[in-house]
Amino acid sequence: INGGYWVLGVVGQLQFDVIAARLKDEYGVQGRFEGVAYRAARWVEPPTDMKEDSAEFRNFLDKNRHNLAEDVYGALTYLAPNDWHLQRIQDDFPQFKFVKTREHQG
Repeated sequence: INGGYWVLGVVGQLQFDVIAARLKDEYGVQGRFEGVAYRAARWVEPPTDMKEDSAEFRNFLDKNRHNLAEDVYGALTYLAPNDWHLQRIQDDFPQFKFVKTREHQG
């Protein structure tokens, strides 16, 4: 949302190693991975009747702008630094759904 960096989420260091090896072997690209201060990511689903330009939606974006990103398809994502923050965002904005997984149509 704020622009700049790509975040790649995986489970375990081995997945980073595999990705780095594939980038190098298949594309000739030297990848570099650095840790980030996020423990969890959740896709954000506002209520279906909430418009993106509504005051309520803008309030959500403004209060959480440092923890928001978009996935490769442009879907809004909340990046939680820890479990407490994840629970807090869900408590503070109960009208939104914070979803662990998301289906993508290729």
